[in-house]
Amino acid sequence: MSTDTSTTLRSFSAGRWVGRERAQTLSSAVTGAPIFFTHGESIDFDEMLDFGRRTGVSGLLGLDFQQRATMLRALAKFLQERKDALYSLSYLTGATRSDSWVDIEGGIGTLMAYASIGSNDFPSGNVVHEGPAFPLGKKGGFAGTHILVPRGGIAVHINAFNFPVWGLLEKFAPAFLAGMPCIAKPATATSFLTEALVRQIDDSGILPAGSLQLVIDEATLTAFDCDALTAYRQRPLLCVLPVNADQVAAVLAYAARENVRIVPRGAGTSLSGGALPLADGILLGLSRMNRILDIDFENRCVVVEP
Repeated sequence: MSTDTSTTLRSFSAGRWVGRERAQTLSSAVTGAPIFFTHGESIDFDEMLDFGRRTGVSGLLGLDFQQRATMLRALAKFLQERKDALYSLSYLTGATRSDSWVDIEGGIGTLMAYASIGSNDFPSGNVVHEGPAFPLGKKGGFAGTHILVPRGGIAVHINAFNFPVWGLLEKFAPAFLAGMPCIAKPATATSFLTEALVRQIDDSGILPAGSLQLVIDEATLTAFDCDALTAYRQRPLLCVLPVNADQVAAVLAYAARENVRIVPRGAGTSLSGGALPLADGILLGLSRMNRILDIDFENRCVVVEP
């Protein structure tokens, strides 16, 4: 397998650029010629999540709204000065100059807009008062108010192919302002433009470590494109790996609401093709639900997760 890194896109994971081996070919929407390749190495998503939750959250919550807004403004100015490099790649997606303007400068403008919201509407802290104070008790000796605080989690964004710059920035900006690090997965077809954007962001040195990570990875989904009947393969739209019943319920509720089909999968050992994914559906992998729930020694019965 070729390891020419000049045209191999890489993921930005746990503060480093990952990927050398070529995998899927990406072609120019203008000429059809091969221009880039996704990388073939699998990503350690557990490491990405841990890095975001520990390093990313710690760095972001060490700042307040005003400081994060200042960083967004500085990043917008940095990208604006380097937009020509993004335009030079954007035409390969099939975008016109006007399309590219909406995507690139619209995305940068979104950063600036959220920077203004942060600096004008938020305090110098990480607590936002929501609504007025209410007296508690007849004598008014106590009062209460609602407050909003950072959640301390990590946001995972899966973006569409048609806005590879704006699609990332318009989701990243409010999350960053709120103190939440992000993992972004762009659509594969135009991911070369998103990768160029994230490289510029990394080069800027403006953001705290762990604020933004990037997934450009086809190999991980390859592991789920069939069960033990390997004669038939289909890459799923995406694969989710819940660890408890509440997460399964949330996935099913989302799929029902959005009218997205689901294929459940256990360990993938079936020889019948029953876990063959759908190209436009969600593969619901249950392999991480492996706890023993109950053991009835008297009746020799064990209740386990699927």
